[in-house]
Amino acid sequence: MHSDRGSQYCSARYQGLLRKHDPVCRMSAKGNCYDNACAESFFHSVKMEIVQGEEVVSRNAMRQTA
Repeated sequence: MHSDRGSQYCSARYQGLLRKHDPVCRMSAKGNCYDNACAESFFHSVKMEIVQGEEVVSRNAMRQTA
């Protein structure tokens, strides 16, 4: 599980959920905005491939697609 250092990802509730399901947790290094650039680029590409050419009728429909 890779994330930035956003408060929702650092919260005790989220970290507890990760410990419960035992994935490997990795966060960007503090002050290093390029640390997760590779992962961000990959997921951007995946999202673009999913939605490219799709007609967007509503935000809810897009959330269901992505």
